[in-house]
Amino acid sequence: MANVPADIRFLARGYTKTALQMLGGIAETGTSEAARVAASIALLDRGWGKPPQSHTGEDGERDIRITVRHIAEGRDRALYAKVIDATPVRHEIGNGEKTR
Repeated sequence: MANVPADIRFLARGYTKTALQMLGGIAETGTSEAARVAASIALLDRGWGKPPQSHTGEDGERDIRITVRHIAEGRDRALYAKVIDATPVRHEIGNGEKTR
Protein backbone atom coordinates (compact mmCIF):
# COMPACT_ATOMS: atom_id res chain seq x y z
CA MET A 1 0.00 0.00 0.00
CA ALA A 2 3.02 2.29 -0.20
CA ASN A 3 1.85 3.75 -3.54
CA VAL A 4 -1.70 4.48 -2.34
CA PRO A 5 -2.27 8.18 -1.57
CA ALA A 6 -2.59 8.93 2.15
CA ASP A 7 -6.10 10.39 1.83
CA ILE A 8 -7.44 7.23 0.16
CA ARG A 9 -5.76 5.09 2.81
CA PHE A 10 -7.29 7.24 5.55
CA LEU A 11 -10.77 7.00 4.01
CA ALA A 12 -10.49 3.22 3.53
CA ARG A 13 -9.37 2.73 7.13
CA GLY A 14 -12.56 4.50 8.22
CA TYR A 15 -14.44 1.37 7.09
CA THR A 16 -12.38 -1.04 9.20
CA LYS A 17 -15.07 -1.62 11.84
CA THR A 18 -17.81 -2.07 9.20
CA ALA A 19 -15.65 -4.47 7.17
CA LEU A 20 -14.72 -6.56 10.21
CA GLN A 21 -18.37 -6.76 11.29
CA MET A 22 -19.37 -7.81 7.77
CA LEU A 23 -16.60 -10.44 7.62
CA GLY A 24 -17.69 -11.70 11.05
CA GLY A 25 -21.28 -12.01 9.84
CA ILE A 26 -20.21 -13.91 6.73
CA ALA A 27 -17.95 -16.18 8.82
CA GLU A 28 -20.92 -17.03 11.06
CA THR A 29 -23.85 -17.14 8.63
CA GLY A 30 -22.44 -17.12 5.09
CA THR A 31 -24.46 -19.01 2.48
CA SER A 32 -21.54 -21.23 1.43
CA GLU A 33 -18.62 -22.91 3.17
CA ALA A 34 -16.20 -21.15 0.81
CA ALA A 35 -17.52 -17.73 1.86
CA ARG A 36 -17.31 -18.63 5.56
CA VAL A 37 -13.76 -19.96 5.20
CA ALA A 38 -12.60 -16.91 3.19
CA ALA A 39 -14.12 -14.52 5.75
CA SER A 40 -12.59 -16.46 8.66
CA ILE A 41 -9.15 -16.42 7.04
CA ALA A 42 -9.43 -12.68 6.37
CA LEU A 43 -10.33 -12.04 10.02
CA LEU A 44 -7.47 -14.20 11.33
CA ASP A 45 -4.95 -12.58 8.96
CA ARG A 46 -5.98 -9.11 10.07
CA GLY A 47 -6.02 -10.01 13.76
CA TRP A 48 -2.93 -12.20 13.99
CA GLY A 49 -1.02 -11.60 10.75
CA LYS A 50 -0.39 -14.06 7.96
CA PRO A 51 1.53 -17.22 8.85
CA PRO A 52 5.16 -17.38 7.68
CA GLN A 53 5.57 -18.90 4.23
CA SER A 54 7.80 -21.90 3.77
CA HIS A 55 9.97 -21.97 0.67
CA THR A 56 11.01 -25.40 -0.54
CA GLY A 57 12.35 -27.06 -3.66
CA GLU A 58 10.30 -28.57 -6.45
CA ASP A 59 9.53 -31.75 -4.52
CA GLY A 60 8.27 -29.73 -1.55
CA GLU A 61 10.96 -31.06 0.78
CA ARG A 62 14.46 -29.94 -0.15
CA ASP A 63 15.93 -26.43 -0.25
CA ILE A 64 15.45 -24.21 -3.28
CA ARG A 65 18.25 -24.38 -5.82
CA ILE A 66 18.98 -21.52 -8.19
CA THR A 67 20.93 -21.92 -11.41
CA VAL A 68 22.65 -18.79 -12.73
CA ARG A 69 23.93 -18.76 -16.28
CA HIS A 70 26.31 -16.01 -17.32
CA ILE A 71 26.09 -15.10 -20.97
CA ALA A 72 28.70 -12.87 -22.57
CA GLU A 73 29.29 -11.99 -26.19
CA GLY A 74 32.52 -12.98 -27.84
CA ARG A 75 33.33 -15.95 -25.60
CA ASP A 76 34.89 -18.91 -27.38
CA ARG A 77 34.40 -21.43 -24.59
CA ALA A 78 31.24 -23.20 -23.52
CA LEU A 79 29.23 -21.74 -20.68
CA TYR A 80 28.55 -23.90 -17.65
CA ALA A 81 25.72 -23.57 -15.18
CA LYS A 82 26.75 -22.63 -11.66
CA VAL A 83 24.66 -23.71 -8.71
CA ILE A 84 24.36 -21.35 -5.75
CA ASP A 85 23.70 -23.16 -2.50
CA ALA A 86 22.07 -20.76 -0.04
CA THR A 87 21.46 -21.55 3.60
CA PRO A 88 17.83 -20.88 4.59
CA VAL A 89 17.16 -18.17 7.15
CA ARG A 90 15.37 -19.28 10.30
CA HIS A 91 12.55 -17.07 11.53
CA GLU A 92 11.25 -17.01 15.07
CA ILE A 93 7.52 -17.51 15.60
CA GLY A 94 5.77 -15.58 18.40
CA ASN A 95 6.10 -18.50 20.85
CA GLY A 96 9.89 -18.70 20.50
CA GLU A 97 9.71 -21.67 18.11
CA LYS A 98 11.96 -21.47 15.05
CA THR A 99 10.87 -22.16 11.49
CA ARG A 100 12.52 -22.15 8.07
